[in-house]
Amino acid sequence: MLDMGTWVASNLKEKFMRHVAWCVSAMAVVVSALVVGTAIADDTQELKSGLQVGEIAPPFDVYDVTGPSAGTTLCYR
Repeated sequence: MLDMGTWVASNLKEKFMRHVAWCVSAMAVVVSALVVGTAIADDTQELKSGLQVGEIAPPFDVYDVTGPSAGTTLCYR
């Protein structure tokens, strides 16, 4: 025969285990969606980073902090 304390403890444990199972299932769905989304995104276009072979770098401005031009903006071309 179950007393009230044992019933409450088992009921709380069951609710906790259902909550954990739900959280794990939700995380599995999210991770699966990210993996599938990444795989689809990789197939649609090729990733290119930085200058490609033969390309010339465009001019850019830098702030000089040392040397005789310290405190000025210089254009590197």
